[in-house]
Amino acid sequence: MNKVFLLFRHEFIQAIKKTGYIILTLAIPVLALIIIGVVQLFTTLFEPAVDESTRVGYVDQVGNFNAYLDQGLIQLYPYQSEDSANAALVEGEIDEFFLIPSDFSSLVSIERYTMAREIETPMAKRYAIKFSYCLGMNSSRQLKKLGISS
Repeated sequence: MNKVFLLFRHEFIQAIKKTGYIILTLAIPVLALIIIGVVQLFTTLFEPAVDESTRVGYVDQVGNFNAYLDQGLIQLYPYQSEDSANAALVEGEIDEFFLIPSDFSSLVSIERYTMAREIETPMAKRYAIKFSYCLGMNSSRQLKKLGISS
């Protein structure tokens, strides 16, 4: 058994000392990275541009949500009633809408409606809604209910 191990060790050392083995050992990962980079480059160059801006409607029954309607990639559009916002959602004018009920200060909850299937609201949308609403509020007590210190 010892002779088999010695033979294997000798052959292995002779193989890894060859310059071809060393070059291929270093070249294959580099070649794989180059291929991945080229594929990514062609994917970004030849894919059509995606409109990443999300149109979000809102119905504010409280009246505090009126400032900072432009949140970068999220545009907020006001609606007077839940029915008009729902009609805009069905027609594709907006991607989703949320309803701020008149008893929001006691419940601290917002209803969100969308046509997409999602488990939970994406963080970017959640913070855009919370930030815009909090800027419209003057009460630090209401801000603390939402978990935002003033």
